[in-house]
Amino acid sequence: MNVKSYLVTGGAGFIGSHLVENLLAEGCHVKVLDNFSTGFESNLMDFPKSLPGKLEIIRGDIRDAESLAAVIPGVAGIFHLAALVSVPQSIDQPDLSFDINGRGTQLVLDQARKSGIKRVVMASSAAVYGDNENLPLSEDEMSLPLSPYGLEKLLGEQMGRLYTELYQMNVTCLRFFNVFGPRQPPDSPYSGVVSIFAKKAAAREIPAFYGDGLQTRDFVFVQDVANALKLSMQSNFSGFHVYNVGSGKEITVKALWDAFGLVSGFDEVAIQLPARDGDIKASLSDISRIKADLGFHPSEDFKKDLQATYSWLKSELNS
Repeated sequence: MNVKSYLVTGGAGFIGSHLVENLLAEGCHVKVLDNFSTGFESNLMDFPKSLPGKLEIIRGDIRDAESLAAVIPGVAGIFHLAALVSVPQSIDQPDLSFDINGRGTQLVLDQARKSGIKRVVMASSAAVYGDNENLPLSEDEMSLPLSPYGLEKLLGEQMGRLYTELYQMNVTCLRFFNVFGPRQPPDSPYSGVVSIFAKKAAAREIPAFYGDGLQTRDFVFVQDVANALKLSMQSNFSGFHVYNVGSGKEITVKALWDAFGLVSGFDEVAIQLPARDGDIKASLSDISRIKADLGFHPSEDFKKDLQATYSWLKSELNS
């Protein structure tokens, strides 16, 4: 059997660890490159011992060309997930954000080129669209980012397109909408709203909305995102491609908290705080392209996925 080997940058993070687990379950050899600034080695240590694949963990930074050059040879493809992923932090620290998301992405692509790696799948973001009211958002909509993070993700896509055209590489960029699920850290002020709400519900603490709570989001379960990444890598398509990865459904932040009330039995009314800079009012993905091209189908059981997220977080708090 021909065992595939892949590199996952940021593989110890929330999304990366689910992708790694998915690849190991298929018998793949997986190299993880992570500087553990936001990822956790514990995310990679709790996998079932029965997984047939092989895991190799390398501590390193995507901004270090030597680290990249040392880990890339021998892999069939690269999943590039390492990033500074916070919109507010990118506004507060634009230099750091660009260094990681801009320069770091260019180094990954260039080391892939030098090593002869022809297939790279990169994490992009719905943040590239900005506050676009033409919902649901298709991949052909105009990109008007509202933050350094969104701009850097758009730049990453453009670099992917350029490397495809100049060096005959195959690059796919996935625009993640609001990803949630187990292993999403709730302790950072930049954490996703689902993980924050899960922790508040588990601790029986009243959460806060930023804005009026009526802003809508397209929440997609992390297992679906891992599957979209894998489908993109396993595709035989050549050239450059961009896909939305979402649920294709929208829910208000207020309704999300109400849903947690049903899951957790804690239904207190949330506190309202001023809206944050860079936040958008509404978001909804058009996922028809990735469905047609890659056979992607997101989960249809939002309550079950919330329950899985809540149960994991509650067990973490009690451990």
